[in-house]
Amino acid sequence: MMNKTVSLTILSVFFSQLVWAQEELSYQALLNQSNKMIAVILVLVIILLGIGLFLFFMDKKISKLEKKINKK
Repeated sequence: MMNKTVSLTILSVFFSQLVWAQEELSYQALLNQSNKMIAVILVLVIILLGIGLFLFFMDKKISKLEKKINKK
């Protein structure tokens, strides 16, 4: 009896994971069909470029301040 219950529990968890994985694929197809995936990628690229530019300019400012401090 216990063996049967454990095996049924494991099977139900396994099959629920399979169903959940198939739902994710349908969401991906929905995003690709409506071109929302392209918009998401563009937004991420813009955010990453902004962060990169911010770090670049901060590095330049910090190096200028370090040079000023070292001259004194």
